[in-house]
Amino acid sequence: MSIVGIDLGTTNSLISVFKDGNVVQIPNSFGEFLTPSVVSFDEKGNIFVGKIAKERKITNPNTTVSSFKKFMGTDKKYKIFGKEYTPEDLSAMVLKQLIEDAKKYLNEEVEEAIISVPAYFNNKQRNATKRAGNLAGIKVERIINEPSAAASYYYVKTAEKQTFLVFDFGGGTLDISIVDAFENIIEVVAIVGDNHLGGDDFDLAIAKDISKQNGLDWKELSSQNKEKILKIAESCKFLLNIEKEVMVKTVVEEKEIEGKMSRKHFIEISSDIFYKIKNLLNKILRDAEILADDIDNVLLVGGSSNMTVVQDYIKYITNKKLLYNFKPDMLVGLGVGMIAGIKERNEKLTDIVMTDVCPFSMGINTRNRANEMESIFAPIIQRNTTLPVSRVMEFSTSYDNQREIVVKILQGENYYCSDNLEIGQIKVTVPKGPEGKEKISVRFTYDINGILEVEVKVLSTGQVKKLYIQSDDTNYSEEKMQKMMESLKDLKKDYKEKEEIIYVMELGKRLYEESMGELRQAIGDMIKQFEYILSTGDDFKIRKTYERCLKFFESIDESNNRDEFDDYILDEFMKEEDEEDGEEDDLDDFTSGYTDE
Repeated sequence: MSIVGIDLGTTNSLISVFKDGNVVQIPNSFGEFLTPSVVSFDEKGNIFVGKIAKERKITNPNTTVSSFKKFMGTDKKYKIFGKEYTPEDLSAMVLKQLIEDAKKYLNEEVEEAIISVPAYFNNKQRNATKRAGNLAGIKVERIINEPSAAASYYYVKTAEKQTFLVFDFGGGTLDISIVDAFENIIEVVAIVGDNHLGGDDFDLAIAKDISKQNGLDWKELSSQNKEKILKIAESCKFLLNIEKEVMVKTVVEEKEIEGKMSRKHFIEISSDIFYKIKNLLNKILRDAEILADDIDNVLLVGGSSNMTVVQDYIKYITNKKLLYNFKPDMLVGLGVGMIAGIKERNEKLTDIVMTDVCPFSMGINTRNRANEMESIFAPIIQRNTTLPVSRVMEFSTSYDNQREIVVKILQGENYYCSDNLEIGQIKVTVPKGPEGKEKISVRFTYDINGILEVEVKVLSTGQVKKLYIQSDDTNYSEEKMQKMMESLKDLKKDYKEKEEIIYVMELGKRLYEESMGELRQAIGDMIKQFEYILSTGDDFKIRKTYERCLKFFESIDESNNRDEFDDYILDEFMKEEDEEDGEEDDLDDFTSGYTDE
């Protein structure tokens, strides 16, 4: 019985297994590792998955479906031959085909699968992916973020200590992560993404331009003709990787049409896609609160990262080395196979420690005095917080003689609660009293397996209510979830209670008492900065600031003559670096490197 890893992609899917100390990619019946994520039906009730289904996109466009991963977790339905199919139904068919391929290749049953998803998938999308696995008849206990899987495999294979940016650009999604890898620890620092931006958008931009070149109205074309043009658009995209200018042809309504495309023109018609990429890159630097100079390299992941113009653009705006050690479209599949090996407790992988982050903020509803109909979102766990994590905040009654508080548990980034995703509720009763007298504490504890424990406590009465939310639909029993949360009890302690934190703070306070003048002020500023970072609860920032404080204080303590303390050390440790907002890059500057010649 094996545990397999599956990269369920928008365009292609892969399946792998950890065997004999290595990740082994499993071929399909055609001997290929990439299986197109396409499903087709015929009037006899036959279902085709993969390569055959992809071939039927032109001949049978109305009964063939692709790119359905984009709509996971939504109410979208595909009606074919009188039956309705959800995106998870179609995904289940792809998963079932992959599992069958694995059984044949391994000559044994498959016990469980770990499936990768875009890092920016929310609870509904992750639950839909889990349901697809269940529909395919396979046990799925863990969902893992695609860039985390890719980064883990890369680090295990290279063992290079570095901070790198993972650029995961697939057929329908873009995820960008910053990963800090050191001493067998793979720590995801920040994630941004767009679940509706990928290689398909380039295909569409080219297809619309080819239609325009030939005097065709894209909106008026039939499904079959659109698929014909999209097919040559995809070919055009691939050909531009090796040629500066290409020409493609097809037949539409018994008339031959052709499309000419240069790399420069391709960038121009896709400018909105490149601007979205740039904005996401700027956003992740802001979220991680680091400078571009702090990143060592860029790891390319996903099939769309194979595009020459995309690689040139990433290199242009980041000025970083691009890592090509592994094929971008294979890297997630290899990574999730390695995670399957960790799940099986393979001896070669037991020392690897992985951390991940919350892709979305989590919080509760609060009163909006300006508009009682629209409550305001109060984040308790901010996005990009390292997991596992525990955070607590206090809230008060919002009107006189209030007897009940309804705590809505929300996920998202929007100001108004109605614009975020509600994932649960807890109701508690409070004694009557004037507005603001009664208080509750709300604690969120979120673990690496996707389980959120919400604890609401009425401070005056001691009443406590808890709710467990399984964000990846793992179906753990409440008893098992309680045990898992019990293992995180240390996280519920204040950071200031931890021994290493206490030591640094006490060392800093002693040095402050012993010092004078500029040095004393510098020590005080450092203590104040560290206290602020501790209040944010951000594990990555706390660790980095802790190391900086410890080194600074110990260098002072070891100095034999503090009256002649080297100003260089002060400058080195106390200098303030302005946050790099990332100025707008003019796409014209980038395209100037390309000519139509």
